[in-house]
Amino acid sequence: MNVDTFLEQFGHLADAPGGIKKLRELILDLAVRGKLVEQDSNDEPAEKLLEKIKSNKQRMIESGEIKKGKEYPGKDQLSYNDLPSNWTQTTLFNIVRLISGSNPKNAELRTNGELAYLKVSDLSIAGNEGFITVSKQYLRETHNFSNFVFPLGSILFPKRGGAIATNRKIILKCKAMADPNIMAMAPIAPLDSDYLYVWFLGLDLWLLNSGTSVPQINNKDIYPLSIPLPPLAEQKRIVAKVDELMALCDELETQQQQRQTVHGQLTTASLHQLTTAETPRQLTKAWQRIDTQFDQLFTTKESIKQLRQTILQLAVQGKLVEQDETSPLEQLSELLEENSLNGYSKKPDINPVGTQILRISAATSRSDAIVDEADYRYVKLTEKEKAKFGLQRGDLLACRFNGNLHYVARFAIYQGYSKGLQIYPDKLIRFRLNLKKAIPEYIRYAMNSRQTRDSIEKMCATTAGNIGISATKLKTIEIPVPAISVQKRIVTKVDQMMTLCDKVERDLINQETDSAKLATAMTSSVLSLN
Repeated sequence: MNVDTFLEQFGHLADAPGGIKKLRELILDLAVRGKLVEQDSNDEPAEKLLEKIKSNKQRMIESGEIKKGKEYPGKDQLSYNDLPSNWTQTTLFNIVRLISGSNPKNAELRTNGELAYLKVSDLSIAGNEGFITVSKQYLRETHNFSNFVFPLGSILFPKRGGAIATNRKIILKCKAMADPNIMAMAPIAPLDSDYLYVWFLGLDLWLLNSGTSVPQINNKDIYPLSIPLPPLAEQKRIVAKVDELMALCDELETQQQQRQTVHGQLTTASLHQLTTAETPRQLTKAWQRIDTQFDQLFTTKESIKQLRQTILQLAVQGKLVEQDETSPLEQLSELLEENSLNGYSKKPDINPVGTQILRISAATSRSDAIVDEADYRYVKLTEKEKAKFGLQRGDLLACRFNGNLHYVARFAIYQGYSKGLQIYPDKLIRFRLNLKKAIPEYIRYAMNSRQTRDSIEKMCATTAGNIGISATKLKTIEIPVPAISVQKRIVTKVDQMMTLCDKVERDLINQETDSAKLATAMTSSVLSLN
């Protein structure tokens, strides 16, 4: 595949999972390898450009404008092979100067002035264009700050703290100074600052982190980096082409977001017609409309998730199977054979000695709300403890504390397929049902329906970063409880429909995998161009 073919396939690549992000990365990579625009033999070779830059740097050192600084050996792992013949390769030490920020006194800050003053947070809220032209705070430009002023065209990036992971890089379009958590990379003329920015955008800042307890980037991490250097005229052509293609990426991304919004609205509206249908005739018509659009409606993981929730909602509304009468509402406490019980509180061990104790995640990890009986540790128990906390087939487990609201009080059914004795930990609550009143499979679905979840989530409280609910409150939740025979029919119907959801989801994952493989093959083909 050549570059022209790549450009023709641009839209197809964008439709792959994470495609636009990959496209942006590919554009930047092609740009700095000499594969995005054609070379012109009339351009002044990059070697001569490099000589001019070095000469300017030496002049700046001799005049005292900048310090000589320590030179570091180049980093071979960032070298570039097979560059065009009129390109060269050098280290950043030869072509840029690094400037760190400083802390002025608060009394020197003002709302306007000659010199913008920036903080790390200003990098993250800068416009999508990737540059800063104005600031919230300013300083008067005095000789006190002369060593800390960032010239126009400098590239700013975080040099300390967790902000490094954001990979935020901003090109400066105004004169500025910044706090010590920001570093500026200022190109030495006649290097094109926009080309330097294109190269730097493709670099993962986190890979440069040399901090230990606190993430940090220092001069020694930046200066040795290798950078491919094209002729100056080609640098400008590269920047123009990158701008053009990035604008196309922006356009494709906007179109995708618009399509996703419309698709989401259509799916939500279609499913809403099911849950709000007041007569069997309305419900039948709503199902028929969905059937005719099924392949168009359920094409994303989010839409399939919505479908699953709608199925559960219809189940507890009594709309999924025919019923002779409205199901009475009953509190969960009225359906139990014995009182609910929090699990075993002592710390488990990974050594395979004793009784298997499920981990908390065993009750939250499976999307089908079945307990993962292979997710366990070990504890040593007395016979009395085994009898007290031992699980039986049909027991329901719910997490009473979690950092994720989605997992709090999410009911999972224990099927006992592991065949051995297992117990459960303290953060899980066990509910053992009176089987003459309710079957576990139905209660699992009813408790996990959106209608019931809304009631549960209103009762949840947040303590020390954890979201929780007590068993006492949870047992007051009311759910519709039809006759046992109806419950069984509902479970059978829900299971059938969830199996369909599983198939649609598997097909979607397979399509995404195939699409991702194709995108990877196409990008690899482009990158292998000479």
